Amino acid sequence: MRRGWSVAAAGLCLALSACSGTSLGTSPSEPTTVTTPSTQESAVTTEPASVRASIEASVSRDERGLRVSYTVTNDGEAPLLVLTERGHDQSGSSTAPREPESVWVSQASPDAARLSKQVFSTTPGTLLYAPWRAPAALVDRGGHLNGEMSVPLPLRGDLPDVSEAMVHDEQPLTTAPTQVEVCVQVAPSPGPTAYNDEITMDSPGRALVCTGPLALPSDE
Repeated sequence: MRRGWSVAAAGLCLALSACSGTSLGTSPSEPTTVTTPSTQESAVTTEPASVRASIEASVSRDERGLRVSYTVTNDGEAPLLVLTERGHDQSGSSTAPREPESVWVSQASPDAARLSKQVFSTTPGTLLYAPWRAPAALVDRGGHLNGEMSVPLPLRGDLPDVSEAMVHDEQPLTTAPTQVEVCVQVAPSPGPTAYNDEITMDSPGRALVCTGPLALPSDE
């Protein structure tokens, strides 16, 4: 008989403007990917800290597969945009349902898969009829946003293909992971008179806020 259980971890507060991590490109509009330490690792802070975010997540199993509940908190001094979906139109080959809980699935490390909601970049000078975008919520300083992810098991890779128009450094899932990291893209608000309901491929200051590795729950 299957018994579900869950495991939780907290992400470190990160400065979007000056955090350490792996850059996805040199263009100012391209996002920064940051994997935060798990709670067992040493915390690292970065300055300036005018815009910060943190994430907590719990992972469990249900009848659909893997279920993730997460909370993104705005720890900075300015409003923050937090994605609520992954941006389904970025891939024509994905078989995941067009639901807010769907995610991109990639390889985070030899033992871990990355589950993410993020908008990828385009090559400089490329013009698209419909720029890639995804809905986002505006979170005031000190506020938080709760979200859900749902992924079938066993985990299978699901990413947009890199092409002349699409740019990203996410790696295809090639192993059977025993852990996952949970990532949600955030970006500074463009201002009170601008659109504050989405993040696009041109939104400046985009970054992934990620948990450390979380063990996949047992199916027993």
